[in-house]
Amino acid sequence: MALYIIGDLHFTNSHEWDKVCFNRFINYFSELNVEPNSHLLILGDVTDKKINDSQTTDYVSNFFSVALEKFIQIHVIGGNHDMYEDTFKNIYYTTQFLRHFGSHKIHLIYEEEIFNIDDMKIMALPHKKTLGCSIDEYYNSELNNDFYSTEVDLLAGHLSIYDEKMPIAGGLDISKFNYKKAYFGHVHSRVGTHSDKYTGSIM
Repeated sequence: MALYIIGDLHFTNSHEWDKVCFNRFINYFSELNVEPNSHLLILGDVTDKKINDSQTTDYVSNFFSVALEKFIQIHVIGGNHDMYEDTFKNIYYTTQFLRHFGSHKIHLIYEEEIFNIDDMKIMALPHKKTLGCSIDEYYNSELNNDFYSTEVDLLAGHLSIYDEKMPIAGGLDISKFNYKKAYFGHVHSRVGTHSDKYTGSIM
């Protein structure tokens, strides 16, 4: 068993180059050799827009059809581009429909969660709406103490990481967590003190 991790997909139909780029990526992904009985972890922003047209939905559906053939389970962390709020203040994610691909194989993560893949313990921190404080403040100080004290093999999420060299930018203070490795989406280029912890975008 292996765990494969991919960052921001940002499927969209907004640019003239999207069809070529996304089809090439999906073709590349379909030919990727994957170790048997492996899992895939997606670090948020499957789509680029909160509302998507049929072509974008086709990209998402094609990608997941391929992924479901390669992996025994897919874990999808909610991203800020995946999330939207309607006029009644209800929160939805553009990835919600993926559960219909097979709820036993698609694990959608919209709230902070600690889960296991075989002997690997993973903490997932999705982008979400937080009341009364910023998402950085919420994750840095408002979680149940178990999230700070539990040792995990992997800390993963869709957030920027606090960088002491750029304090004005804010971000998740990963020093508050007990982890062995960390990988995050949201930041598309591998830059800053924690560049090794960002997967970057597929582009």
